[in-house]
Amino acid sequence: MITFRRDFAILALACAVAATLSLPSFAQTGEDIVDSGRAAAIHDCNVEAAKYSQAAWGVTQLTIYRVCMNQRRYQE
Repeated sequence: MITFRRDFAILALACAVAATLSLPSFAQTGEDIVDSGRAAAIHDCNVEAAKYSQAAWGVTQLTIYRVCMNQRRYQE
């Protein structure tokens, strides 16, 4: 009987946590949406960095991308 109560309590707690995490306050906010200027900068910088292969120019590729984003005043 005690085991049943403990298992039931654990199940009830798990359901309560699941219900809490599904509330709208835990949903994604609009803060993570990328604006069109940033999206264009990411695309352009990826095109620039793609000229260098990861295997041969990995550090250079990353540096080119970072510099490109910095020149456009965006965080990488």
